[in-house]
Amino acid sequence: MTHVVIAVPTYRRPDQLRKLLDSLAVQVDAPPMTVVIADNDRVRCEGVAMAEAMLAAGYPHAIDAFVVDTPGLCHARNALVDHALAVSEATHVAMLDDDQWVAPDWLAKLHGIGTATGVQLRSATYKTQPADGRIVRFEIVVPVSGSYGQIRDFLKRSVAEIPV
Repeated sequence: MTHVVIAVPTYRRPDQLRKLLDSLAVQVDAPPMTVVIADNDRVRCEGVAMAEAMLAAGYPHAIDAFVVDTPGLCHARNALVDHALAVSEATHVAMLDDDQWVAPDWLAKLHGIGTATGVQLRSATYKTQPADGRIVRFEIVVPVSGSYGQIRDFLKRSVAEIPV
């Protein structure tokens, strides 16, 4: 059975995080999901507080919210990958930023297009190359495999059918 982990890094944007979580709460015809939130503000921890408040109010999906002590988006993303891979029922991982929100059919469309085109949607690998204390390169391997035609059709349909 499909189970998607939605990984979200956040930093001092609790209102925008709430809007994203609200958009994930109303996904239609989507597979089960767990939302994993990496709060990169160890002082104010507003992302964790927002997640806890939403869970207490009856949020419909599981949430794993935690603080990342080391500042920087790359550290938050690395922690998200570790937490996402620890979700035993996870079959897919998607990453969104805290200042994004999605249409009610976003996840169903993404999953449906992948199934219809025959591509395999899998976990991605990524690596950073730091130099002099800053990241000079961030490489992501696209988590789609299939024939050239399948991948091309998947990308074409995704851009056409899923609003950004």
